[in-house]
Amino acid sequence: RVQTLLEKTQNGTLYFRSFTSIAEINSLKSTEVDEIVYCSKDLHFDSIIQSMIDLRNNDWNFKIAPDDRNYLIGSNSIDTAGDLYVLQFNTLTSAENKRKKRLFDFTFSFVLLIVSPFILALNKNGVKLIRDIFHVFSGRKTFIGFSQDAQLRDVRLPKIKSGLITPCDAVPNCDADLCEKLNLIYSRDYSIRKDFQLVIKGWKNLSTN
Repeated sequence: RVQTLLEKTQNGTLYFRSFTSIAEINSLKSTEVDEIVYCSKDLHFDSIIQSMIDLRNNDWNFKIAPDDRNYLIGSNSIDTAGDLYVLQFNTLTSAENKRKKRLFDFTFSFVLLIVSPFILALNKNGVKLIRDIFHVFSGRKTFIGFSQDAQLRDVRLPKIKSGLITPCDAVPNCDADLCEKLNLIYSRDYSIRKDFQLVIKGWKNLSTN
């Protein structure tokens, strides 16, 4: 599938080489390839981003092939978020994805409110967290959103409800450039599964943001 997508979006002769792990990709020498395409079906999102960071000193192009999507997400490097492009959008602002996002927010917040006594007992900021979860349940907020600064700074981001956490909170030591890229990827390739993964990975930030 990935090879077919590349053939549709590239000109000239293409030479392919497949890898089964991040370790194999990270062991490549700079002269062996000029572009790396990560398949999100086989690799975790945070592993992909970390690999791109590890390889940032090589003069390579990076692309991500989302699972079950007929497009590629790509940029000239991990540092050039402004060059991020998507061949076909699965945008966060589509009517279908708005419904999916609200469904996730409502369902997951409802479950968390049911177990709120345990959250209050185990989390020192439990009262604030429960209040924030109720705001998500009522539709005033969403679990995953963008910071106010990010929305003011980057006109490419859709205007959505204030989030308890951002896509950047799921990645340790996330700098401004990487955060910009993660926000764009999230807004242009949304899924309920991604929301769930981000909430789990960024859980410790829910009560501190």
